[in-house]
Amino acid sequence: MEPATHPFDISQQHAGMGLTPAPCGAHSSRKTSDRRAAQNRQAQKNWREKKDKRINELEVEVQHLVDENKMLRGLLASVGIQPPPSARNVPGSMRIHTDQFHLSSTSAPIHSHPVPQINQPTTMTSIPNNPNTILDELMLQFQDPCDFEQLLNFNSTRGAAATDTPVDLSETLFNNPSPSNSASNELWLDIPADTGASNAAMMSAFHLLGQPQLLQTRFALKTLDSLKESPHVDGMLDAFVAQSKETDPKRIKKHLIQILKLRHKLLDTCTSQDRIRAVEILEQCKVANLPHVMHLYQSGVFPGMPSVPQDGDGGAGGDSVTDVFSVGSLLGGASAPAASSVGLHGAALASSRLDEDIMAFRKAVKANVPSLMHSDAVVDELCDLFKAQAACTEKKERENAFFKSQELGQRLLNLCPITDRTRFAYLLNQWREHNKSVDQVLDAAG
Repeated sequence: MEPATHPFDISQQHAGMGLTPAPCGAHSSRKTSDRRAAQNRQAQKNWREKKDKRINELEVEVQHLVDENKMLRGLLASVGIQPPPSARNVPGSMRIHTDQFHLSSTSAPIHSHPVPQINQPTTMTSIPNNPNTILDELMLQFQDPCDFEQLLNFNSTRGAAATDTPVDLSETLFNNPSPSNSASNELWLDIPADTGASNAAMMSAFHLLGQPQLLQTRFALKTLDSLKESPHVDGMLDAFVAQSKETDPKRIKKHLIQILKLRHKLLDTCTSQDRIRAVEILEQCKVANLPHVMHLYQSGVFPGMPSVPQDGDGGAGGDSVTDVFSVGSLLGGASAPAASSVGLHGAALASSRLDEDIMAFRKAVKANVPSLMHSDAVVDELCDLFKAQAACTEKKERENAFFKSQELGQRLLNLCPITDRTRFAYLLNQWREHNKSVDQVLDAAG
């Protein structure tokens, strides 16, 4: 007699028919396991490929850093500075900024505008092999660089007429362009002023031109004894990077004010010799980042303003730059602050001293910056802006005259090779030191 089976006992029914039931879900589990193993193998393969790619990228970056280190050491050796024995002697903050530079430069957008690279041969040749030539020449011409009157008349102290300094055209990025056909002036037209577009429609310099090249400038400034521990170096260069990412003209202008303030503080903390070298380094940086500098002034200071005349005579190519602000009306028949505040005698005395200083500045530029010998009218317009700035009583008008003088001074610098750029920039800084109203305008604007 066969044992009774429950109608729902499947195992007993299969046993009665000679069938062996398969384990529940065994087949699906095996498929899942195989799929997971395949996924793991693929993931490991992807990870190895990604790791190998990253290692290759790091090797390329390391080689780039090694080459750049050799170049910097060669540069330091060529100017008579002993390079540090190892990177451990470099301040920690500098290594951090170096790392940040390389991280940000690898993510810089692709752009179609040619950006001068600071490590290109044309730029590197703009650094004199012996910077003491400039330093010795300037120091022989005047004993105390802080004495403004002696500085601006230092040619007369030698008892001979000033002679043109020979200029090595191979040392300049622009081959000393003529005022009427200047490569630097043409570049000013590459970025049109945004006259009607909104702030949102304006593109940042970082988007148009990529990352500013500041690594060598930061390094070179910190090799100067006066600036080794100065916070103004990092502050000024970081502000320049920050403005390059802005699209709001007001914020760009705010960054420009900060850059100028920190530049002035940086130069004020230098010794006489370090100040000359610092001016030279900063001018080399501006040459290497010329499109960024032009974008800064055209987008942040006076968007949509008429450009400076391109002709060397200052007026043949269009309206005078000073007409933009109606300098004659700004002066208002006076050339000093209001008589009610300083008195008539004080106003006349201040006006007389200002005229003497401006005349001395003109003579110094004419005698010592041969690249500007055919740009007398433009230099005169710059001096008129100096005078307008001193005469204005309205904050906005004085601020406009100041920033326009900054822009015009920059365009005059673009006409000079690196040697003359250093001389002219140094004279501009000496003018600022002698006329503290420049710093007062920045303090009021900031």
